Amino acid sequence: MKNKIFWASEAVLKKSFFVNHFETHDAVDRLYIATSGSSSRSLEQIKWVEQDFKRFEEICRAQAEFLSMGSSDIYLNVLPESHIAFLAAFHRARLAGAEFLNLALSGYKWCPENFAKVFKETRATIASLVPAQVFDILERNIQAPKHFHRILVGGGKLSFSQVLKAKTLGWCLLGSYGSTELGAMNFANTYEDWQRDQFYFKPIQAVSYRLNESSLLEVSSPFLFTAYVYEDLQKKTTQRLEPKLNASFWTTEDFAKQHPEGIEILGRGSRFVKSLGENIDLDLLEEELRKSLKRDVAVLKLPNVRKSFELVVAIERREDLDVRKQLQSWNAMQAGPYRLSGLFLTRILRADNHKKLYSQMEEELNLNKKEIISL
Repeated sequence: MKNKIFWASEAVLKKSFFVNHFETHDAVDRLYIATSGSSSRSLEQIKWVEQDFKRFEEICRAQAEFLSMGSSDIYLNVLPESHIAFLAAFHRARLAGAEFLNLALSGYKWCPENFAKVFKETRATIASLVPAQVFDILERNIQAPKHFHRILVGGGKLSFSQVLKAKTLGWCLLGSYGSTELGAMNFANTYEDWQRDQFYFKPIQAVSYRLNESSLLEVSSPFLFTAYVYEDLQKKTTQRLEPKLNASFWTTEDFAKQHPEGIEILGRGSRFVKSLGENIDLDLLEEELRKSLKRDVAVLKLPNVRKSFELVVAIERREDLDVRKQLQSWNAMQAGPYRLSGLFLTRILRADNHKKLYSQMEEELNLNKKEIISL
């Protein structure tokens, strides 16, 4: 595993010109990790994040220390091997001397009941999940095992209510924040935070941060990635761009808010829009809709001359779909900027790590505007 240079899904690896013509002897100390959702559905471009392997090991060691991992820990993995979260989890366990159990082998399908069963039987003490997987556990009211454990949740924002509900079921959820560029995890909750119901994040060792004038999070870290490599699959060309830094700080795409207890990650900048003068958090709106409809949804934005953006809700196509009236009733209770203009029946696209691929769904929405059902 240490000598493997490229981390991506099989589909990306097969189509990549960069992978198939790479001179491996020139870069045995480097990693190239494909970002989730970086390619369009037609896979015309791949965005690789270049990372120094020794730096990556150092950040994994710092993550393990932050989580107080040791040789008595058992790390149960259910995340796809192609993703950086798996890679970081593997090296955290290796560097901490912990046991690493990998459920996500070829053909693995996520099942919350099976996860809880294996977690209990193996007496695993730590695992990494994404919010969609946490939602499945909470939706089914699955009880946690009684033994000491931590569930690290990344790849999206958890609501305080979700963390508290999980606590009533016995699950210790530790929120985290990071990115491929930052080596997976740079901020997280500790077990002590969870005990005190304190859910704002703290930085791991050697990471410092600030907020810029737009409230975007900026991070300074010795573990920062070394470059982006953009691969054009049609032209079979690559372009390498080193990160732009401002006094050693790298600007993320995420809004944040500082609190006395720590930092709150508000969400990706692209998931905030301004419509009719109102700032709208699309992720928060999506969460409210999901609770109201009791089904998975994706709130998408569509450019609009008058309002800047109009909002469309994407829902999986089902035979029992009788949701238009529900959405019209929901709209009637909303202020103008928050009203949905349409319903789009489609497949909700997700990356290997279950993160929703909003840009791809919005790309599809723009190409199929005639299929939007008016509300």
